Amino acid sequence: MAPGDEPDRPQEDGVTAFAFFKPRPMITDLTKGGMGDVARKMCPSCPPKPVGQLDRCTTGLMIFTTNGRLTCHLNAHVAKSYRAWYEGWICSDGRCNGELTDVQLTDLLAGIELSRDDGRARFESVERCEGEEMDPVRLPSGELLRKFLYSAVVSIRCGKFHVVKRLFSSVGKGVVRLQRLSVAGLTLESLGLSEPGEFLELSSEQCELLWDRCPCRQGLPLGSKRDSSQIAPDEVSGPVGDGESGETTDGK
Repeated sequence: MAPGDEPDRPQEDGVTAFAFFKPRPMITDLTKGGMGDVARKMCPSCPPKPVGQLDRCTTGLMIFTTNGRLTCHLNAHVAKSYRAWYEGWICSDGRCNGELTDVQLTDLLAGIELSRDDGRARFESVERCEGEEMDPVRLPSGELLRKFLYSAVVSIRCGKFHVVKRLFSSVGKGVVRLQRLSVAGLTLESLGLSEPGEFLELSSEQCELLWDRCPCRQGLPLGSKRDSSQIAPDEVSGPVGDGESGETTDGK
């Protein structure tokens, strides 16, 4: 559904959730920057809130819901996949900083200790993608530098501040572009979200994919709901840990 289209009426029973293709440079903030308008178009009577955050420059799949248990589950238990682009180069004397090596890939799967008491983080999977050569650059010394743009698709459950970029940085790769491709069993492609800014309401079957192996459902069927008094305010606040979460509301 495009942002200007009329949304369907929210489900009376069960979980109501939406998928949104976040564009750049939108920030994860319902009070400014346009995301609040998107939430109100999803459901004018009860606007859902984003689950987690993506920073200003990260695009891709975000889930919106008013269900506290689903929010907690998606933040804490499910894998998200991202495609990360990073640059490489080759000097005329043979020095290079190229595609992820096997050793670097192994290091990313083994993980690192994050700073600021954030614990340990690792990728569950890393798949290298084919790179492309960009225009060369002439250095002040006169040396010609060949430049390349590489990418990799990674999967991660950890939801610490800029964790994807921090993991790549740990092996000497600076991420220049980042897109979230999937959350749990849902992908941009399977949802038919092809353009930034599009959203759609998820069916009960699609919501079920989000609940996969949820330890907090306590055996309740998909249509079961808690009374709103049982949901703590911070359960549906949205800006809890996520793959590229933690930015301030001004996007810095």
